[in-house]
Amino acid sequence: MKEELLLIKLGGSLITDKSRPLTPRPEVIHRLGLEIKSALLKKKKIKIILSHGSGSFGHIPAKKYGTADGFQNRRGRFGACITSDIAAKLNRIVIQELISAGLPVTFIPPSSIFIAKNGKPFKIFIEPILILLEKGIIPVLYGDVIWDTKKGSSIFSGETCLKIVAQELMKRHWRIARDIQLGNEKGVLDKKGKIIPHITPVKFAKLHRIIGGSANQDVTGGMWHKVQESLEMTKSGIETLIASGEEKKLTYKAIIGKKVIGTIISV
Repeated sequence: MKEELLLIKLGGSLITDKSRPLTPRPEVIHRLGLEIKSALLKKKKIKIILSHGSGSFGHIPAKKYGTADGFQNRRGRFGACITSDIAAKLNRIVIQELISAGLPVTFIPPSSIFIAKNGKPFKIFIEPILILLEKGIIPVLYGDVIWDTKKGSSIFSGETCLKIVAQELMKRHWRIARDIQLGNEKGVLDKKGKIIPHITPVKFAKLHRIIGGSANQDVTGGMWHKVQESLEMTKSGIETLIASGEEKKLTYKAIIGKKVIGTIISV
């Protein structure tokens, strides 16, 4: 492929106020959209797949009903439907703000292209994403309830969705330049609050005890999960940048290839 393909994940802690239920940050989403648009104008041969977290939307009902653990009872089945609906509501807000910023985006509900089995990807329907990329439209995935042939329901985070898509695209000879994960932290922090500049699979064995999860409700594991999924990406040769989307212009700089403050996860 001549175009570079970038994976960008907008963290739930960035696009929502995770300390307050159902509280989006539309002004932040809009600004990020403008920065992505500016970067695409600067580097015209970049294609992007976006994903975002569920923040103060999906995580709360998911935890309440145990959606990640499946249909343990009738209440769990109903709760999975509630969680799916709330996650989709945040996605529509994201889509609206990105469109208003001038980005050609459309939503791809992960529940419509993935089927799980015991919490793991079982079937994948990648064709809609391939068509959108070919036509110059940015697919937007999100943390979602995934219907599971064994448990009834599982949850795939925004990071997990990007990882699965990346693996499928690489089978089709797409070259993925980088995975950019944007949250409200400047990177992966140690116990003293200092940024860990570089993590490799070897270094992780020593660092894993000082990497935390999320300060708020997060059924997918917070920073710990981000690092683990990023390490999985390294097996496919994909480098990940974990950085703060709160910093203005950082998203723009990261996309066009300028050095920014953050944590690099690579081999």
